[in-house]
Amino acid sequence: MIRQLVSVLTLSSIMLAPAISLANEEGGAHGAAPAVEEKHSKTATQFFPKKEADKSMATRPEAPELLEPAFMTKVSGGSVTLKWKAVAGSTNYHFQLATDPNFKWLVKDEALFQGTSFQASGLEAGKHYYWRVAAQKGTNDPAYTKSGFNKSMFETH
Repeated sequence: MIRQLVSVLTLSSIMLAPAISLANEEGGAHGAAPAVEEKHSKTATQFFPKKEADKSMATRPEAPELLEPAFMTKVSGGSVTLKWKAVAGSTNYHFQLATDPNFKWLVKDEALFQGTSFQASGLEAGKHYYWRVAAQKGTNDPAYTKSGFNKSMFETH
């Protein structure tokens, strides 16, 4: 009986010896994975280096300050010049003029307007008009090209 037990133990140690030797060479079953991941991540960063983010391209331009006409001003005649302050770094402006405060009924929509004033003409007497302007910086990352709108309104008589 002891001879059989010794034979079984000897046979099992002979069969397990190559597996134990291989595991020790690679750092064990748990040690092999981090070594492979570390080696892989070093190789990956060499082929695909991370791009450094330019924070100036991920900052929205400021909303322009609307100058004239002032809010709720009564304008006489069928035309008015709408003016706003230039925003540093902006390449153009998005200008809208509408007959409703939700800007559903647009009279004018200029998406890439270059100036800081707009001459609105052909306005009807006795109506409220709503206008808004947003600064745009075309060189920014796509999600940061446009500021929020600043809004105002005037009335014609």
